[in-house]
Amino acid sequence: MISLLLIEDHPLVRWGFRQVIELADGDIKLCAEVASVAEAFQELRREQPDLVVLDIGLPGQSGFEFLNRLRRESSPLPVLVYTGYSAQEFAVRAMQAGASGFVNKSASPEELLSAIREVAAGNNYLAPSSISLLSRALREGQASGLPHENLSSREYEVFNLIVRGIAVAEIAQTLRISVKTVSSHRAHILNKLGVDSTVAMVRYAMEHGLIS
Repeated sequence: MISLLLIEDHPLVRWGFRQVIELADGDIKLCAEVASVAEAFQELRREQPDLVVLDIGLPGQSGFEFLNRLRRESSPLPVLVYTGYSAQEFAVRAMQAGASGFVNKSASPEELLSAIREVAAGNNYLAPSSISLLSRALREGQASGLPHENLSSREYEVFNLIVRGIAVAEIAQTLRISVKTVSSHRAHILNKLGVDSTVAMVRYAMEHGLIS
């Protein structure tokens, strides 16, 4: 029996996840679900799940900060990232941060259950359609040293939303952080990319294939 801890802040997604688990062949159980990184570590002191299923965009600390803390603590606990962000945008960062798998929330229930079983068995999981894309991204990233690769995980989340035209107030609401914090991240992003405006930031993202 595979026991799971789900870290997801949206109640509707948690409900849908529970429905998927009910489709399993009795080999997967949800031992707990929490909405933040802080709650996750409190739960981990009580439960010993076989696997964590983790969203990236969490209130307060992001999913990447959860992965970083696990790595600092040398925890062997496998983590499957389950997110609305695309593989092109975030899978490389997730795997580099210590995740064992990456699944988009648009995946079928069958794919999600397959990913859970693979990661719980000690394997890595990526959707077949993402493998060549990620191999290329890793290869090019190692060779290029591009400025956006120096963004922190939270900065990259904010960058990804800004270049898609999301307003600062909406970004703050989405990430459960203050408008002031979003503005601070924006300033750091501009500095690291060597650009001076949102328009230039969007142009940078397009030139590097980060958005279409």
